[in-house]
Amino acid sequence: MSMDTVKVFFKDDKYNYSTAVNPASTDQELKKYFIGTCFNMGGIIWDHENDRETEIDNLQECIDIEITREG
Repeated sequence: MSMDTVKVFFKDDKYNYSTAVNPASTDQELKKYFIGTCFNMGGIIWDHENDRETEIDNLQECIDIEITREG
């Protein structure tokens, strides 16, 4: 089974990424799911002061998508 691809776009293009999606999803469903949704682009950093890992949130809102259909 082949998978289709969605390229996800953000205001700051350093966060843009591509992901595989179910080919049964319609374009409308994919747009509804991605566009306007905030994704957490944060991560874990080492907090040297407290000698522990700290999770950092970095919410970025999807502004557009590009859908590529396989087959």
